[in-house]
Amino acid sequence: TTPLAGTRLGSDAKGQTSPVPVEFDDQERYLRLGDVNDILVSVGEGVHFSDGYDFVDFLVSVSGDGLAARSVVRSVEGASPQSLRAFFRELAADWKGTQGDRTWESIEHDLTIKASRDPLGHVILGFTLRESFLADAWQVRVIVCLEAGEEMAHAAVGMERVLGAE
Repeated sequence: TTPLAGTRLGSDAKGQTSPVPVEFDDQERYLRLGDVNDILVSVGEGVHFSDGYDFVDFLVSVSGDGLAARSVVRSVEGASPQSLRAFFRELAADWKGTQGDRTWESIEHDLTIKASRDPLGHVILGFTLRESFLADAWQVRVIVCLEAGEEMAHAAVGMERVLGAE
């Protein structure tokens, strides 16, 4: 497991290692997004299936203090402008935040990502992960905050590598 070039592994005042904001594993094909609040969102870890067309199924897991949830998500990737890869590329390209808030949702509604900006130059990613579309299914919401420049660019590269062509 190696962080993408340019990411940092921080330490807090006690010398404890904090999560890597953006981490990608070439062999296991997953992307992890972490933040200072010990929230970790993993995309692609363990399950990755492409049907040979544009549909991709991948595992998304969310963890934090007292929280662990995971669900398989289906997305239309390929050249689709509605792909998760395109969503992350656009967020990285718009590092100044001139395009405003954005939302991406998987085709079966099991993952929604809402992106907004704060005045300090961060991209605030709100992840809502659901068990299914049924009314009684569980759902969990977490927030991950990344720097708009380098961290968001590395997240976009990682997403491309996780969900890109086999």
